Amino acid sequence: MLPTILAIVALLIGFVATGVMLVMLMAGGANASEVAIRQLKWMLASVVFVQSIALGGMIGLLIVDRAWWAVGAGILPAVSAITLTTILVKLEW
Repeated sequence: MLPTILAIVALLIGFVATGVMLVMLMAGGANASEVAIRQLKWMLASVVFVQSIALGGMIGLLIVDRAWWAVGAGILPAVSAITLTTILVKLEW
């Protein structure tokens, strides 16, 4: 029971991290050039793709009763958002 609850909490954390990342990326592209906007669209699509894969993976893992693996899949978008933020700050994008 506890791993299932933790998986759902991890998924909610992933949704919040994805939403924050999308807002930060859109805010960063306010006065961007066409090339930067094209890169921004790819980054936005990749963030949404990671969230979709994590959601599907988490649901699939919960169905086959692998709740602890589902926790890892649910938290994956938050980890990728932190990683992308760190990379973008380092590159001063």
